[in-house]
Amino acid sequence: MENDNRIAELEIRLSFLEDTLEQLNTVISRQDQEIRQLTKLLTQFDSRVQSITEQLSPEITNEPPPHY
Repeated sequence: MENDNRIAELEIRLSFLEDTLEQLNTVISRQDQEIRQLTKLLTQFDSRVQSITEQLSPEITNEPPPHY
């Protein structure tokens, strides 16, 4: 009888673990999509900033001033 109770308890725990794993997988998938979108936007933004910088003044560089 004790073994039956232990098996039932393990099955319950396994069920909760499977549910938690599915929830985590869903969250991770959503975060991966968001990260990919943000990376794409950041790349586009960086390209635009470089283009604008080149148009405004080709002499502007991202080098630190001489006193650094």
